[in-house]
Amino acid sequence: MAPLRDAEYLAAYEEAEIFATVLNYLKELGSDVPAPIRQIFSEYFKYLLHRGKYYFPTELPPDMISEKPREGHIAPKLPIPLEDIPTGLQKAGSVGQEVYGGALPYILTTYAYKRFDPMPVMVFCEYPIYHAEYDVVSPHQGYALFRLGGVTGFTCRFRVIALGRSFPLIQLFDSVTEEPMQPQDETRQYQEFIVQGDQQIRLEWSRS
Repeated sequence: MAPLRDAEYLAAYEEAEIFATVLNYLKELGSDVPAPIRQIFSEYFKYLLHRGKYYFPTELPPDMISEKPREGHIAPKLPIPLEDIPTGLQKAGSVGQEVYGGALPYILTTYAYKRFDPMPVMVFCEYPIYHAEYDVVSPHQGYALFRLGGVTGFTCRFRVIALGRSFPLIQLFDSVTEEPMQPQDETRQYQEFIVQGDQQIRLEWSRS
């Protein structure tokens, strides 16, 4: 939904602000947020992580980009997002490029990835992570706990990524039921799981 009546478009910087503000709202109110609101905000997070790249002109077909923006000119190869992704059939970038919108990928990365220095892995999650903590049991093993946003019945991807050349031994559990979780996809560098919204996850790791 476009935020202004007289500017029918979405903008990178404003979406980054929405992303950060909504996460703070969800963390602050927790379970007091009605389920439909938690659902729509978490799904918004999930899809913005993937569609956000289309603010960058290199990701769009040339005929979708405005030839005559209102401000300055568009440098298609410059890694600066377009000011506007409009509604309807209008071309993107009619307002120009948005220098301060260049923070969008950094903001999304900050919230979507979690890393603790002692752990040999980091985590990527499409749903907002309300809370994350860890403990090191020994120099070679430890665990982390994650509480996810969203609602039961809706799912997202939860990827565990190796920080070194080899992938350590990991196990994922639903921390409430203690049921182990199996990866849906894996390589030498990551394991990816499909998890439920509103789930509490325990990640155990060890290395030789």
